[in-house]
Amino acid sequence: MATPTLVATAGASNANTYATLVQAAAYIDARLHVGNWTNATSDDKNKGLLWATSLLDDLVTWYGWKSTTGQALRWPRTGIYDIDGQSVSSTAIPQFLIDATAEFAFQLLAEDRTLETNRDLMGFESLKVGPLFMKVDPNTKKPVLPTSVQNMIRYYTPSSGKQNKTLVRL
Repeated sequence: MATPTLVATAGASNANTYATLVQAAAYIDARLHVGNWTNATSDDKNKGLLWATSLLDDLVTWYGWKSTTGQALRWPRTGIYDIDGQSVSSTAIPQFLIDATAEFAFQLLAEDRTLETNRDLMGFESLKVGPLFMKVDPNTKKPVLPTSVQNMIRYYTPSSGKQNKTLVRL
């Protein structure tokens, strides 16, 4: 099956990604340790961008509101301010989200972060009842949303503990 065409038009009813392949490459080319990305096919990179966008829309609670009712994705949004109190455009995909999408796609190419594990014993490699012995598993499953992506979006979501405050000029 062919990879769907990326549609990164802000506010479009058929949009399916926050970042184009060119935008993602510009972000990733500026970092180290990018073998998984450079060795991947364009189809796999596109799939990573589509999947990253879908997961960002599914997993993240964003400040503000969708700009239009007809847009396919959750961005662009209204009522959003950056860390300096400047209004974020309600007609474009902001650079932080383009970069976060590229970072997430990069991470998804390296591993499937959505795989389930035995959550009842998550964090333990072994457990013995008598005499009590527990050994923490250093390979505990990572969260679906990588810390690097969480850090990139932290000012735009309430889950970070930061608040997206409206700047009031007197």
